[in-house]
Amino acid sequence: MEPKQIVIESIKQYRQGVKTVHELFQELKSYDDLQPFSDTSALPYEIMSKVGLGAYDCTEFFEIPDAVATRSGLIHLLEEYLADRLTINELNDWGENHVAWEVGMQTEDETVDLLAGNIIAQCDIEPENSFTKDIVKQFIRILQVGSNRLKEKVAIHLAYPDSFRSFYYYTTDFKLGKHNKQEYEKYIADKFWLSLVEFPYWNEVDACNPTHEATKALASNMLLMK
Repeated sequence: MEPKQIVIESIKQYRQGVKTVHELFQELKSYDDLQPFSDTSALPYEIMSKVGLGAYDCTEFFEIPDAVATRSGLIHLLEEYLADRLTINELNDWGENHVAWEVGMQTEDETVDLLAGNIIAQCDIEPENSFTKDIVKQFIRILQVGSNRLKEKVAIHLAYPDSFRSFYYYTTDFKLGKHNKQEYEKYIADKFWLSLVEFPYWNEVDACNPTHEATKALASNMLLMK
């Protein structure tokens, strides 16, 4: 395989999440034509200059078919992170570049876009609160189990303990009449980025008893995408 095609395939796999930056560089190092190659801090699009591909049109490397984040790839990256084979900065780099690559080439999986572009792209900001390993495990479960996009979106936001707690407390207050429906609708919009019409659990909220026990049980079912 020519160096150009090797690089194209490698960039595609990296963008999809199928290969971590370490796996990608290890594979490229096995090609004699691409030696020397050891700097794992370099981003994939810098590979071109490292292997003498500067003569090629850079646009071609940013328009590789199917070179977008995938659900299986995102699961792989998160599992590598949990196994301490990928640092939070490397995961953050991938997320930030997903946002850049997304222009003109969006994935059709809205849940992957949400996690990659809105969460992983900021995972290095207070990770001790917003990107703990327990939270990451919830993300992996949501991606693996799957549901409709609205239930997945709700579950992702409820994966954060503080968000989970605030939801059932606010919902209890709403059921007790401390907030009107318009206020609750704004709360849902701010929290889940959904209108009340889109919110897939409105009927359950409407039928829920006005106690913390009942609303916490509802929130637990929502986290499990039931």
